[in-house]
Parts: sequence; C-alpha cells; structure tokens
Amino acid sequence: MKSYPYISIDLNGSIGEQLFQISELCIFKKKSKIKRKILIKSDDNKILNTIFKNAFKTCSNDKYNSIDFLSISSNYEDYYNSSNNMKLLEYKRNFNNDIKEKLTYIVYKNEDLMYAAYFKYKEILEFFGNNTHDEDIVAIDYCDNYNKEFYINALKIFNKEKLVIFSKEHIDYDTIFSKDKYDIYCVKNIDNETEFILYSMFKHNLISESLNLLWSSYISHYENKNIVAHSNLKNISNNFITHYL
Repeated sequence: MKSYPYISIDLNGSIGEQLFQISELCIFKKKSKIKRKILIKSDDNKILNTIFKNAFKTCSNDKYNSIDFLSISSNYEDYYNSSNNMKLLEYKRNFNNDIKEKLTYIVYKNEDLMYAAYFKYKEILEFFGNNTHDEDIVAIDYCDNYNKEFYINALKIFNKEKLVIFSKEHIDYDTIFSKDKYDIYCVKNIDNETEFILYSMFKHNLISESLNLLWSSYISHYENKNIVAHSNLKNISNNFITHYL
C-alpha cells in the first residue's frame, strides 16, 4: 500500500478555534501538488472523541513525536510540492468557501451528535406549537455583559416573536426579552458539541461572541440565511453574515 506524506497541526482550544486550525490543514491539502493525509495527535483533545470522532487519522503523542515533520510557519505555498511530512505552526481565522463542504461533512459526521441535536430541535418546534417553522424562530447567542441595545436593535431586524436563547448566564428578560412580547425557549444543560450542531439547524442567527456558534451559522445548509453579528466579529467575517451591529 502506498503511503502518503502527512500534514498536521496542533489542535487546541474551542470547537470554533479548532475548526480554523482544521481549515488551514484542508486548504494546504487542497492546494498541495501531491496527495497528503491529515494526521492529528490524539492525546489531551477530547473533541477528537466527540464532534471530530473518526474524522481524521490520529496517533498517540509518543508515536506522533517520532515522526519526522518539517515545521513551517509562513509562506505555505512554497511547500506545496514538497514530499516531506508537514506540520503547520500558524493558522488564520479565515472562512474559506472552497472547503466549506468538507468542513460541513466533518462536523456532521458523528451520527450520535446529529440525532441528539435533531431530537432537541424537534422538541423546540413542539414547544412553540405544531405550526411552527424554522422561518419563525431566531437562535440567539446571548452574553450577559453585552450592551442591551445590541440585542434590542438586532431583534428589530429579525422581527420575530419566537426566540431560542443559548446561554449559560443570567438572561435579562426585563429590558431585552420581555415575556409579554416574545415566546422564549432557553437551551440549558447541553454539551458544547450538541449545542454546536443544534445551533446550525436554525436559519435566523444572532451571534454575540461565540466562535463555536459563528462556525455553526456558517456551516448550516440554508442558502438564504439571516445572520446578525456583533461588530467585534467583523475581523473574522464570513460572507453569510447579513448585518453587523
């Protein structure tokens, strides 16, 4: 069996941060003039056993460290013809549409997570009533320390009454999400991986600061998305975001 040189990077951080790292690998692999295989060291990265389970070839740290990698930190295009095992030391927080389909496949690969998120999504639709459609709902990434005007102005853009709030913090119902005005479902007691998949199932997204949920909104299958994001995220923008506030 023919063996191919490896391409690797250290995966660390949140799901969103690791997806930027994986993106760098996929871009290099796609642009490389020779066929390569992604290899990731498996120790101390629990996400490889959940949302990224079976997505990549992995090995233990000891075995990984025995591999002769050429470590590179810039001018990656100079190495597309190299037959060496490559380790990337840097990555950019970029959304590259050329590999969007590949990344979507990676995060939707775990059937257990997909089923868990789907059943939660169905539970939310049933909460709002049998005639509820995704078009009627806004999924909100809420942070208690953000200016209240950000949420108030964003909700005016959506002009929807049914809200699904993703938050592990106290929610300000009094001045932002009045229960007299909105019908609200709060997502609680859910792991980050299922939350990631679940959030991607909604068409209308309001994003405060979460890289995870920014990625969720990006990889979702909707063609005509409505995504409002805080202006703090403008420097890591993707072309699906419709408004910045």
